[in-house]
Amino acid sequence: MRTLVTGIPATVPTGLWCYRIDARRNLVGGALNDVGRVATWIDETLDLGEADLDDIVAAPPSDTTPLMVPFLTGERSTGWAARARASFANVTAASTGPAMARAAFEGVATSYRRIAGQLVEVSGTHSETDVHGRNHGPRRIHAGGGLLSGIPSFATILANALELPVIPVTTKRTTLRGTALLALEALAPGSVPPPPDLAEAIEPDPAQAAHYARQAALFDRLVTGQATE
Repeated sequence: MRTLVTGIPATVPTGLWCYRIDARRNLVGGALNDVGRVATWIDETLDLGEADLDDIVAAPPSDTTPLMVPFLTGERSTGWAARARASFANVTAASTGPAMARAAFEGVATSYRRIAGQLVEVSGTHSETDVHGRNHGPRRIHAGGGLLSGIPSFATILANALELPVIPVTTKRTTLRGTALLALEALAPGSVPPPPDLAEAIEPDPAQAAHYARQAALFDRLVTGQATE
């Protein structure tokens, strides 16, 4: 997860990285180890019965869903804790394979939420001001990658966890496209590249905000406990 900012940030939150793009812009963001790998782990480990994984992800949230900290191979952003491990919480005898799978995807979205919270600190001070002189952080998220193409409903969980519209990018190899755009700016200044291929925006459901806020609070407590061990 990353955002482009004008100028050099005065400070970069400890969970993020900052790359110089050119003389006037920087790319600030964070990275997760386990996103697509979580989906692979679910497929290889959990018994989902007849349930379809995309249908599990598309279902509304439930207070009975366990919580997963999805650090199967350690944590990158925001803790940079290589020895961190995955954890489940609130698991009961009634927790099914589909419920555990749902927990895993909510855990991935909550990891993105942690990065987004730090990105707001940076982008909110480097974005344009409105007519009232107020700065704003990100207004929407463009999301791409193999996980969304395989499990499109994850965009809904992501939108609700981040409380921002998520616009799926259907163009393949989006990072390569960004590199090509930088080269185009240098070779043909003033040229207007074609826009990326975008799907319809997924709007967050305000009624689900409390659920993801609770999950995020528990997630933070579990991660803090791991860090102090």
